[in-house]
Amino acid sequence: MPITHPRRLLTAVTFLAAAASAPTAAAQQILEVDLSAGRTIIDDQWRSMGSIILAVDHDRGILYVNDAEEPEGIMAFSLATGERIRVLPAREGDGPHEFSQGHTGMTMGPAGRLYVSGLLRVIEFDSTGVPVSSWTPRAPTSKLVCNFGGQPAVPAQNGVIRRGPGGADEGIGPNVVNSHVLMARDREESSAISDRIWSARIACTDDAAYVATEYAESPDSVFVYHRSGEETRLPVPTEFTLDHLLLEVRCKGAP
Repeated sequence: MPITHPRRLLTAVTFLAAAASAPTAAAQQILEVDLSAGRTIIDDQWRSMGSIILAVDHDRGILYVNDAEEPEGIMAFSLATGERIRVLPAREGDGPHEFSQGHTGMTMGPAGRLYVSGLLRVIEFDSTGVPVSSWTPRAPTSKLVCNFGGQPAVPAQNGVIRRGPGGADEGIGPNVVNSHVLMARDREESSAISDRIWSARIACTDDAAYVATEYAESPDSVFVYHRSGEETRLPVPTEFTLDHLLLEVRCKGAP
């Protein structure tokens, strides 16, 4: 499938929503839906690429993406030419730099590093594609990952789990469950919570994590978990909750 590179991140549809505790407009946030397409960098009918599990290193001009050619690897392509640069190992297995059931998400970290998540583990690669660390967060699952202030973070029950600078897990959110075990009254509730965490989308800035959790058929709000421990919410207008839209959240003025 063709892979397009947006000319700007998130330019199509915007609306302002004040955070719950924000007394002034300076604390407003922007939720944006990207419906735009920029220039095509890869248009190869023989490639089968995932359109969700990808990351872009703008500073180095590299696109990281899943391709069926390398089912146990992550392919790196040049944004300038579309040529393949390298393949990062993402093997399925139980080794320290392997994924027990395959990899499911990725995002850029600082200094060209790449965080790749799987069911239980997040592996960090340096800017040359070499795995340098492995993190098993105290969360039920780690399908998707974000760069939260220079460290990887994943959705958890009632919050997010972030890898601290010293390696210890940080639970972010006033009621976050910092555990592999879900807190639920019965199996049915446990299954519902697990499904919401598994389907959650996450985006982060230096100071906050934004988590869109699906209830029924679409998200009804974006949960905002601040480094300070505060939790707020941003309502999602119903016209922005159609299936298959690519939702991403960023702070106003963020790059």
